[in-house]
Amino acid sequence: MESVFSYIIGLGAAVMMPVIFTILGVCIGIRFSKALKSGLYVGVGFVGLSVITALLTSSLGPALSKVVEIYGLELQVFDMGWPAAASVAYNTLVGSFIIPVCLGVNLVLLVLGCTRTVNIDLWNYWHFAFIGAVVYFMTESVWWGFFAAIICYIITLVLADLTAKRFQKFYPGMEGISIPQPFCQGFMPFAVVINKGLDYVPGINKVHIDSEGMKKKFGLFGEPLFLGIIIGIASVITMLAVGQGTKKSIQANIAEMGSNMIMIGPGADRRGGVRQDASSMETLKMNDYESIKEECNYIKGVSPMVSKSGQWIYGNNNTPSSIYGVNQDYLEIRQLSVSDGELFTEAAI
Repeated sequence: MESVFSYIIGLGAAVMMPVIFTILGVCIGIRFSKALKSGLYVGVGFVGLSVITALLTSSLGPALSKVVEIYGLELQVFDMGWPAAASVAYNTLVGSFIIPVCLGVNLVLLVLGCTRTVNIDLWNYWHFAFIGAVVYFMTESVWWGFFAAIICYIITLVLADLTAKRFQKFYPGMEGISIPQPFCQGFMPFAVVINKGLDYVPGINKVHIDSEGMKKKFGLFGEPLFLGIIIGIASVITMLAVGQGTKKSIQANIAEMGSNMIMIGPGADRRGGVRQDASSMETLKMNDYESIKEECNYIKGVSPMVSKSGQWIYGNNNTPSSIYGVNQDYLEIRQLSVSDGELFTEAAI
């Protein structure tokens, strides 16, 4: 059985998802040609996601590593967003079977009268696959992985049933619709608690705001279209302001680094087609530093640098940080000064 699962997961989401979607399409009465076409579209989408994810990782990875090295940051996580998460989730053992398993659970709950929701948003089943995959990797048991995914699926269906009437009331013409997505229902308990708390705040508990009430009270200014334009313009202005602030911050950081500074790092080895970390090779020696210092006439200052990251401990306090080994020119190159104490001498190096 393990070898069968390994073979299936080895096919990848780009192969398995088109097969599953085609079979499901035929089962619900769609013509085979149309079901196959839809399944192939899903496969092409997964290939595209994989390509974009790989490009982002290979392009941004080295840049982020350099930022970590320059600023001494301790950043071990690269947030790729939902496309990468969905691709990873469907490429796991739990993800390969999550759609038929969850649809089966949904059917059983409908027959037993435990839910009134039919979750046909098959793409967003990756949320359940992701949760199941995390549990699977933590416990090394595929059964616990499926158990976690199914529990999350059932909870989402229950919350969708509980919020269905409120949703249909708020959106006229949406009778018979509920929201069975965990990324929406996950906020529902917090929304209920906050809404209940606001009911006890004097003044706010008497405010009733909806689209119709806004139109009656403010006329044109209460129209959803007009409000959308105002909110959109405000959002753009805010984003531009944040962008300009970020731009100035980056420019200031670059200025601190030195506008005419060049950093030379060691190359990286490749083993089995995998590019290793730059620290895996020691291609730069002190002889290289001496040669640059003596033979390059247009360099004002040059400093070798070695770094080491670790956990700094003093008394009951500790924090992750980095220490750099440099010479006296480093402070002039980076436009730094000693605020307390005295600068080390050449004899101390």
